[in-house]
Amino acid sequence: MSVSEKRNAVADGAPPARDVRAIRDVLRELEGREVSLALVDGSRLDAVTLVSAGRGRTPTVWLFAQGIDVFLPRRSVIAAWEPRPARARPAASRAAADRRCPRAFAPSQPKAT
Repeated sequence: MSVSEKRNAVADGAPPARDVRAIRDVLRELEGREVSLALVDGSRLDAVTLVSAGRGRTPTVWLFAQGIDVFLPRRSVIAAWEPRPARARPAASRAAADRRCPRAFAPSQPKAT
């Protein structure tokens, strides 16, 4: 595929064929996991479960998002990744935060009479 053909394909909203194969391989590795996807139209889908990247000539990607099965054309996916898990704050940061903001919901101690 020449450079001008690639430019035209991207301008038409479809990634070049070589990229489609690479994305298909990435999608297959991520099957069964929670993923984020970037789509050709510039939108993103975050925190969706990738059920299937499709097999053989199946042109669709099967996602599960907010309790609904979603089917997208595989060519509309330009990037896929597994979101990073949230990092836990180190214990020292938690202790400093506790000093700045005392726990409002701690059980109150009965007053001694």
